[in-house]
Amino acid sequence: MSKIHYFQRYQEKENVVTNNTLLLFSRLYNNSINKFKVFLNTLFESSNIPAGIDLFQQERLHNAIPDGIISQKSFKILIETKKGNNFEISQLINHLKHFKNEDEKILVALGNKLPNESINYQIQNEIAQYNKLNNSNIQFYSTTFDFIIEAFRNTINDFDFELVEIIDDYADFCENEGLLPKEDFLLRLVLAGKSLKENFEQNIYYDNRGFREHQFIGLYSNKSIIAIGKIEGIFNVEIENNNLNVLKTFKGEITENQKNRIIETSKLAMETKGWDITKNTTFFCVEKFFPTNFKKITPYAPMGTKFFNLKEYLKEYLNDIDFKDTELIAKKLELINWK
Repeated sequence: MSKIHYFQRYQEKENVVTNNTLLLFSRLYNNSINKFKVFLNTLFESSNIPAGIDLFQQERLHNAIPDGIISQKSFKILIETKKGNNFEISQLINHLKHFKNEDEKILVALGNKLPNESINYQIQNEIAQYNKLNNSNIQFYSTTFDFIIEAFRNTINDFDFELVEIIDDYADFCENEGLLPKEDFLLRLVLAGKSLKENFEQNIYYDNRGFREHQFIGLYSNKSIIAIGKIEGIFNVEIENNNLNVLKTFKGEITENQKNRIIETSKLAMETKGWDITKNTTFFCVEKFFPTNFKKITPYAPMGTKFFNLKEYLKEYLNDIDFKDTELIAKKLELINWK
């Protein structure tokens, strides 16, 4: 029996991609306004997009104090979608006239990768001039389909079964449309401030969230990816009395060395933090974590995971890089930053 899809397939037009993306947004909004607000503020690295109502008690207004107030600020988000990243400045600037008197105005460029730095700088500059001339406050953000997927995943819970199915289907749609970067060059940022001891000692990262295929893990702490490792095996396991049982293999064939490292990691997690990771935990075994300093230069820490297409971020060093050399990649990442 064929699987039922939430999102339309088999159409080449970009408006189908846009419609499917808006449908994804509406599914989350209809499920939970609070989750939708978290999702938007993660996606646009903000903290004040007013999706929802505000409640106040006894606030003085013009010498009168009502017992309660329910209010809602307005916002408008305009999205320009490309299957690539061939955004035209004139087209984006023409969208600005669609904003009216909204409290929050956001223009979004959505593609399979971010606009190049030159285009992004020109767009930001044009919008800044427009805002100054029109006393406006339009904000511009560029984002990618893979970041939408990860922001959505990080907003929902594992027990939000329908939403999990929805984002899985959207990710499958994006994969089939060629909207996601290739696995071979994908670095996945993971939050690891509290687990660094066992990460470095055993060359392992562990998690219990869903993920898409990727080649490298990047440990994030204090506004920077501080180490990267190339994945050699991914296993969902359970551990009991020092006996390891592989529940599911995502990549590679587990070795005795990896089994011992996973068991030791579970002991360290319990001893140092009181975390029980012996049940239904996925372990990402890397060849070795190499230190780096791939800095984030914009405000707000990422809410969860994030993907980087290393071939795109390191394009000026492609002649010097062998993507089989993780240590060299780590050194080159110290020369650039990200937003």
